[in-house]
Amino acid sequence: MLKRTAFVLMVLVLALAVPAAAQDENYPVSGQIALLGYVIPPQLICNGPGADPCADPKHVVGRGSVQTWIPAGSEWVPGWWDSVFGPGETLAGPDSELLYGQITFIVNCNFSPAYKGPCWGTFQWATPDPNAIWVGTWTSPLMDLASYESVISMVGHGVGGAIDGKQLKVDGFSDPGDWYITFKARIK
Repeated sequence: MLKRTAFVLMVLVLALAVPAAAQDENYPVSGQIALLGYVIPPQLICNGPGADPCADPKHVVGRGSVQTWIPAGSEWVPGWWDSVFGPGETLAGPDSELLYGQITFIVNCNFSPAYKGPCWGTFQWATPDPNAIWVGTWTSPLMDLASYESVISMVGHGVGGAIDGKQLKVDGFSDPGDWYITFKARIK
């Protein structure tokens, strides 16, 4: 009985390890991105009682925020960033040089009273080539403004230069209290 249990556990461990290894092969680029700033803050629409509906909202809608993000280790990271938030993981993997550029997100969200909920929008990710840019859409089934926890998925395509017609797929997350979004990406 003990041998059978050990065998079943070994099979389960291997079954879980194979997809994880295959996922790394499918998403060979990894790194982190960090918020640089807000170009346009969100337009907030709150549904709550009283003169200030955002003071005790039933839900909060945020629309049209424009944010800029940057890859960790890039030349755009302000000098104070690492001292405040710690060093981020620089981009690594094949074609990672095609992702060193500023990212502009258009952000829309539907939040609960605890400022948690889904978000979505579009993005433009600059490249070192001034004639090439990644453009696409992104979604986040979880964005928590209180803890900075998030999950994000991005799909885009290259326009111009060496990336013209290529596809970009990014999956990322941030743990509670983490100011960076850690991601894995593939370019095909």
